[in-house]
Amino acid sequence: GVTSTVGGDGNPLIMSGTSGTKTVTTNGCVIDQPFYIDGAGGSWQLLDSLSLATLRSLRVTNGSFDANGFNVTCNAVQSGYTTTRSIIMGTGTWTLSGTGAVWSTSPSTNLTFSGASSTIVLQDTSTTARTFTSGTGLVYGNLIFSGSNIVTTTFSSAQTWGTWSSTKTVPFTITLISGNTYTLGDWTISGSAGNLVTLNASTAGTRATLSKSSGTVSVDYLDIKDSNATGGATWYAGANSVNSGNNLGWIFSAIVTSIINFFAFFNGA
Repeated sequence: GVTSTVGGDGNPLIMSGTSGTKTVTTNGCVIDQPFYIDGAGGSWQLLDSLSLATLRSLRVTNGSFDANGFNVTCNAVQSGYTTTRSIIMGTGTWTLSGTGAVWSTSPSTNLTFSGASSTIVLQDTSTTARTFTSGTGLVYGNLIFSGSNIVTTTFSSAQTWGTWSSTKTVPFTITLISGNTYTLGDWTISGSAGNLVTLNASTAGTRATLSKSSGTVSVDYLDIKDSNATGGATWYAGANSVNSGNNLGWIFSAIVTSIINFFAFFNGA
């Protein structure tokens, strides 16, 4: 229940060991300081969850940060450098509460990255736009859009993810960079009546691509523009979604479950 406060952003807590593996145990203390991993050749490993106060960021500049399966809560993650560094996200949930650049691992030069088993939650606290800037070739786990505010999130560069989902009950916007491909394990994001989720691309008239290798996407209440849905899966946008133009691959109707059940029956499912 303790909060450690030392002068805000100008006074970061710096892990600067340059050899061996050090451990961090917070025992529930909320750290109201930026948390920096900045020890070339050093390694830091969590032994319980890390919780930074609102507006405080995790920065990995040099050395290794291993979440070790524990949760991380912070304003943003910053590691867009060319120094030798490592981020091991583990199997925990990383909750990002900030606005603006909530994630930056670009350039990813000299970055060793492991994120495929984690979950990232974008927990917006305002209507200010956010950017998720990834280095080339990085693989992430699941992504959850959360929070109660209307917000636009832009995802830079090509990325590979697990499932994209949402717990939001207000309209919001997802902007993908035109010309890039975002490979997903699944997409389950739907809006609701009066609360459409907008999916668009950064340059009007030039598509961004969503790719899922197999199966069926069945969602509803989306407003889609400049999107190419491909990869082998069948993409149903739903009967209440809006086709705002220049889309490929999306079927703007509800999935016909009776036909699916018919074939499933005769295949013994």
